[in-house]
Amino acid sequence: MNRVLLDIDNTLTSIDLVLRLMEGHFGKEKVEWQDITSYTIGEIFNITKNEDKDFWNKYSPFISKLSTVNQPVVDRINNIINDNDNVIIVTARPEIERDITKEWLNRNNIKHDKLLLVGKEPKIKTIEKLELNVIIDDNPNVFKDISIELNNNKSFLYSAKQKNKLDRYIINYPYNFGLESEKRICSLTGKFI
Repeated sequence: MNRVLLDIDNTLTSIDLVLRLMEGHFGKEKVEWQDITSYTIGEIFNITKNEDKDFWNKYSPFISKLSTVNQPVVDRINNIINDNDNVIIVTARPEIERDITKEWLNRNNIKHDKLLLVGKEPKIKTIEKLELNVIIDDNPNVFKDISIELNNNKSFLYSAKQKNKLDRYIINYPYNFGLESEKRICSLTGKFI
């Protein structure tokens, strides 16, 4: 049995709603997939950190409720996860969005055993604490942190890698090109790259 970390935003969800809302809110031209070169989406729109923060404060619950499923990616993930795996959704969403998030997961039939809303806390802490050995995420910082832990011979991840029990799947976007991962899943097609 694997212990799976599964992300939500830009992994299970399409990024389109966020892009369209930012384009309209900031009066910017349409952003294409190849233009998504920063994980901090506001940087693509050349807005200040305060403007970015204000945008997320205003739209985050709306985005969490109405984002569409990235069905090709979800289909691929469903082929990766086994019925007996323990799937833990670990999202950077704030705790205040727990009910909206649970409703979204249920409405979209996303199989999971537990939901953790960690906010701004680095996911690496959760990975190590819960000994998660399958990681499915888009966030480049998660994979950078994993790379650091793989050099720490006292970490769970180091031990899992030594036993060939660690699988990392990165949902491919231009902002995470070049990061180390066993597998890349195309965010557009759900196919392995």
